[in-house]
Amino acid sequence: ISALSFSMFSVHRDDVGDRQNIIVTLTLTLIAFKFVVVSRVPYVHYLTTVDKYYALTLALVMLLGLLVVVSHQLGAVADALGFLLSASAWLALQAWMLIRLQQAVKAREEADTD
Repeated sequence: ISALSFSMFSVHRDDVGDRQNIIVTLTLTLIAFKFVVVSRVPYVHYLTTVDKYYALTLALVMLLGLLVVVSHQLGAVADALGFLLSASAWLALQAWMLIRLQQAVKAREEADTD
């Protein structure tokens, strides 16, 4: 879902309404996804890795919504810079999640062998 937020860059930066529609739709999709996950996963009293990933993903999409307005006001350079920074942040988030998953799998394997 978060990768789809970069589709806003396929819309010209002056089409603020269309770009915002993409971001709002994806934000609502993320919220609906969270409701589905919460209804199917047992409740715990702490933030899990998935909860942290979800929160960071939602923050990234919301920052992209802010970027829509900023890039419209500041021009093409701000749009390109915003794309590079947000893509870098997205890639870092994905790498963090993969590392956390790898650590969890390794810990589970070690627990199973003991």
